[in-house]
Parts: sequence; structure tokens; C-alpha cells
Amino acid sequence: MVVGGRIKNDYDDYLGTGQPLKTEDDLSAVAARYLYRVKDNWFVGAQALYTNYQILGEAALDEQVLTVLGITGFNSGGVGGIVQHDSRDSEDSPTKGWYLNLNNIAYRDWIAGSNNFDVYRLEFRDYWEHGDRNVFAVRQKNQWTVDAPAAAYAPITLRGYKFGQYLGKNMSSIEGEERLYIAERWTATVFAGVACLYGAGLDCTDSANVYPDFGAGIQYVLKPKEGIVVNLEVAKGKSDNAGVYLKLGYAY
Repeated sequence: MVVGGRIKNDYDDYLGTGQPLKTEDDLSAVAARYLYRVKDNWFVGAQALYTNYQILGEAALDEQVLTVLGITGFNSGGVGGIVQHDSRDSEDSPTKGWYLNLNNIAYRDWIAGSNNFDVYRLEFRDYWEHGDRNVFAVRQKNQWTVDAPAAAYAPITLRGYKFGQYLGKNMSSIEGEERLYIAERWTATVFAGVACLYGAGLDCTDSANVYPDFGAGIQYVLKPKEGIVVNLEVAKGKSDNAGVYLKLGYAY
């Protein structure tokens, strides 16, 4: 995979500081992953990643805020391993089975960049079909960092929050989603979840580090056989955090 882009963000409250911030980020990345089926639905593999991520303030004051917070982006390369299980009956619209992915990336300065740090990720998803073609899905995600620069900290990934607005050394979240069959080619979703940032002075007993979300959506099935849907959802987080999402596919 090769990725390049420019990301414009407008934060009302960046990292919980109460400070508004506008950034224009430049991103380029190259990634490769290889998986080998060991037995049945179990896989092992390896991955490599190179990232050049620069975070730039739109105005002088924005740049000053980033400097004070120590967030300037990073240039890094790393390698890691993967253990995965995938028994889902479909990647696009699963109705049963479960998915597990444990992986890490060890970023080292001898590969690229000037930082040595580690990122570990663990994600679990499970699906239960019930009633008349209804599905209940759950996703539990974790990201842990070791010696990472602030720009590479773990973000809140729940719907209803801007990606990168809230960062912590570690992040864990859980979210449940009910997918309701309405009619041929039409489904609806209702969902709720919670995430927490912890480590480096943060813990989940402080409500300031806890981020709930809830929402609902409507889907139209474009290709029934493949399970490809057009998905429109509205999500609400805490305080003024909210989002409207239009995408192909369910959230997970």
C-alpha cells in the first residue's frame, strides 16, 4: 500500500487543553503485509511500514501551540509480526464468526527517522445472527505505545470523535452495534461504546479520560451477494463531539 495526502483539521478543544487549533498535515506512507495460513482460520505474518507525517499549524499561533505540546509529526520506519484469526462468513457484511488481530511495529532509527519506539495493537470482533436476519456485532480495540513521540500516541477511534483530537500513551475501547433488517436491500444500525486513554499520568478512573459514544444509521445494500452497503450514520460523543459519516461498508 502506498498512501499520500493532505489532512485539514479544525479542533475546538485540542487534546483537552481548551485551546482551539487548526492544522494542515502532510502524510506519506508505504506499507506491506504478508499473512500465511497456519491451520484453518489461523494466520501468522509480518509487516513493514515507512511513514512521513508532518503536523503543521495553519497560523503562527497554531504552530506555537503544537510546539508547546511537543507535537511536530514524525518520520519513521518499522517492522513487526502478526497473529490473526478470521472465521467471519463475509469481510464486507459478516453475520457470524469472529476476528482477532494482534500485531506490533518496532520503529527503529536504523530503518528511518530519529525515534526508537514500539506500537502494539490488539483488536477483537464477534458477530451473532438472530431473529429475522438481524446481527449483533461487538468490537474491542487496544493500542499500546512504548517510548513513542506525542504525535504517535494512540488516538480515540470511536465514531463521534475527530481522529487525532484526543491522544494518549495507551487506548482501549469497546463498542456494540445492532444491525436491524428492515426490508430487502435496507438495514439500520444502532450502536454505543466507550473508550479510555491511559498511561503517562492518565487513568480510566478519571472521567476526563473516558470517551463514550452512541448513534444510529441507515444502510442501502448495493450488491447483496457481496454484502456491499452504502452507510449513512450519525454519532454523538461527549461534550460537543459529534459526527456524520457516509461511507461504503459497516463500521466493522
